[in-house]
Amino acid sequence: MRVSICVITYNQETTIRQTLDTILSQVGDFDLEVVVGDDHSSDTTRTICEEYIGENRVETGGERKLRLLPDEPNMGIMANVARVMSAASGDYIGLIAGDDYWCDDHKLEKQLRYMQVHPDCGVCFTDGYKLLVKQNKLVQGLINHSLSPNGDESSYFFDKSYRGGPYMLPLSMLVSREMMRYINFDEFLKRKFPVEDYPMQA
Repeated sequence: MRVSICVITYNQETTIRQTLDTILSQVGDFDLEVVVGDDHSSDTTRTICEEYIGENRVETGGERKLRLLPDEPNMGIMANVARVMSAASGDYIGLIAGDDYWCDDHKLEKQLRYMQVHPDCGVCFTDGYKLLVKQNKLVQGLINHSLSPNGDESSYFFDKSYRGGPYMLPLSMLVSREMMRYINFDEFLKRKFPVEDYPMQA
């Protein structure tokens, strides 16, 4: 089984190495593919990615474990997301930005285990932390799990005012290849969505 992690980045020279480190630190019984899409950064992000891939080159069945997509003119977040997701070949696909990172080396392993036990599950996501930079502190509970003011989730989901599920952090999502068939990136681009967060969840 192969997991593809798509990395979108633009001018993130101070954080991209940590992002890639946390992907490669993942443990579990799966092949890992990392597809990096640098959106024509004007800083040294692309150079750092090239160096990183050179330092961590691993051949798996004749295919590189990490690859950096060709440099193209700046296209914007949504087009870059579409490009990296389309280049992914995994049975399961994740997305992370070059200024995000994971703090659990078993993140993918846990999500895969859940999705294999529940084959009807097409998307698995986790909670996250907020980094308070000035205080150098992580605050847990970025996702609000209490969707209904009265705590009755069933009444919330079946109410006429319901407009979608809980917000899923894109960096925490793992999506099955089957579910990817329902994500229409051309439509996202046509509607000129500025970011990937919300349209990916629809």
